[in-house]
Amino acid sequence: MNSFIESNLRYILPLKNQTRQRFTDPLLFQLLWKSPLSSTMVTLDDEWGLGWNLGFAKADSGFSTIQIAPSFYKIQQDFIYLRLNPEFNINRLDAGGKEDYKTTRETTGTTNQYYCKLLLTSFGGNATTFIHNPITFNPPLYKLSNMNFQWLDNAGVVITNADAEWSMTVSITETMFTATLPMTTDFKPTDYVGTPAALPPGLALSTLTSTTE
Repeated sequence: MNSFIESNLRYILPLKNQTRQRFTDPLLFQLLWKSPLSSTMVTLDDEWGLGWNLGFAKADSGFSTIQIAPSFYKIQQDFIYLRLNPEFNINRLDAGGKEDYKTTRETTGTTNQYYCKLLLTSFGGNATTFIHNPITFNPPLYKLSNMNFQWLDNAGVVITNADAEWSMTVSITETMFTATLPMTTDFKPTDYVGTPAALPPGLALSTLTSTTE
């Protein structure tokens, strides 16, 4: 065993631990959560690295045989946003932001930024839970020839990873108004010119609804 440690583990174990007699005792180790961070990540309060996802504080830990995170891991709390055609005023989901009262009393949230919020699952799973508001166009859209889909992370940065496959079904409901003539009336359809509000007594409007996916 000593020969195996000196030959195979010489570049893994610290030098002082390669010649110890009680080689089955656990080793002391340290987690460097802060010192290796770049200058842009070290100033962040949230999402500064793997340690934040696992629930650790942004500080180098002491030497120990076990390291315990002071809070619950945050990997399951991630989400991304979907943004559709901005010219149609279709993105009506608001997003909150972290407030820092030491800097300002103003809120950091945004309004009418996204269409839906997709809650992510664990690695390798399918994320199907999303939060959104159904959109009703009033007045209706004159024409809808194309739709643009744009995924963004929770910081508002566009996601460009082409390796993740995703699919989506869009349900569009079209409403059309037609005039229904009563059976007992001398009014002729050719006599009607104007808006639905100007229909003469005895005429009603019926609604035809069709759904396209």
